[in-house]
Amino acid sequence: MFGRFTSDQRGSVGVVFGLSLTVLVFMLGLAIDYGRSVTVKGALQHAMDTSALVGAMHYRDHGDQAKAITMADAYLKKNYHNPHGAPITSLSYTIDDSKLAMRIDATATLQTTFAKLMHVDTIPVKDVSIAQAEGKELELGLMLDITGSMDETSGKGDLTSKITDLKLALKDLLDIFEKSMEKKKVKIGFAPFSEGVKGGARVEELRGKQPDKKKVGSITYRLTDCVTERENGDRYTDAYGGMSPHYNESGTCATKVTFTALTDKRSTLDSAISALKTGGVTSGHLGTAWAWYLISPQWQSFFGVTLKQYKDKKNVKAVILMTDGEYNMQYCLGVSDKADKNCKGIESGSQAKELCSEMKKLEIVVYTIGFDLDTAYSKDVLGNCASPGKYFPAYSGDQLRAAFVQIGKELLDKVRLTQ
Repeated sequence: MFGRFTSDQRGSVGVVFGLSLTVLVFMLGLAIDYGRSVTVKGALQHAMDTSALVGAMHYRDHGDQAKAITMADAYLKKNYHNPHGAPITSLSYTIDDSKLAMRIDATATLQTTFAKLMHVDTIPVKDVSIAQAEGKELELGLMLDITGSMDETSGKGDLTSKITDLKLALKDLLDIFEKSMEKKKVKIGFAPFSEGVKGGARVEELRGKQPDKKKVGSITYRLTDCVTERENGDRYTDAYGGMSPHYNESGTCATKVTFTALTDKRSTLDSAISALKTGGVTSGHLGTAWAWYLISPQWQSFFGVTLKQYKDKKNVKAVILMTDGEYNMQYCLGVSDKADKNCKGIESGSQAKELCSEMKKLEIVVYTIGFDLDTAYSKDVLGNCASPGKYFPAYSGDQLRAAFVQIGKELLDKVRLTQ
């Protein structure tokens, strides 16, 4: 009889069914709670994404972290509507200054329904949103030393001349910015210099009408098509015009090529690089000033380009000052003069330092590259001119190219241009 009882399985199906039904109902309940959490996560993500972008864009445009966070927070709380009664219980904001980005970390807490049967009362719904504002634009002016010494090799085993090394380095720089120039995000210009800067077809507009000859002492000097530094109160400003004329005994300026205004046309810049020719001595303050003028809104009508105002949060202005020699020629009394003669107090190097100081006050980023320099004086001028950490010594063609590449990548990352 006992055997018949143990072998009788009638009713076991009901037991199994009852147990299975309990599990199925519980699983269904969990699925419902999970579905509710997915809805909460979607609503939270949407509100966070939009709020982070609002905050990032405000920071890009105004540079005020506290205000950017306040705006993002207000926008988030306005647009998140606590679906299924799931309020935000944890919230933090972080701004990445270098990337113009805002990160929001948030947690919403959802009260469960069926999961309470398993003593799970709440489900934390966590999310992270990172938004980066559209990249800034870049206006970049380059001072290019094309003095006679650039025809030499660096003396560090290079087989090519320094001017050839410079041309290759400039090509590397343009490669970095090529896509950004295509998108009209980057403009680059060149200021070649040696003993002067060629004024181009509008040279008289820069210096005024001048006599063809000028006598200083017993020497007669002839007017060239170059201009030199101002000798008035605007010497260390970017005011337009008022340049001094350039006189020498031959009437021919050793600077072979003229400036290239800021442009986003790669072909224009490539042609300018190919045309670089050497000659003359290092009036480095002239190149320093003209690198500034290239990006100055005071000069945009002369150059025929539209330029941003200074301290525009949507734009970065920068210069690269590259030279292989001492700043050893300046102008006074209308003609060239060495530092130990008539130009005491306004030597080329001291003028360059003053110009760099004024640029940095306007938040222009100043990079300097000393190519094969071997004197404390020249290193001091470039080191003083550079923004903090922006002086690059180079002693070979490879190092020169590496310096231009590093600067290019740093600028690209700084303005976060879309690639």
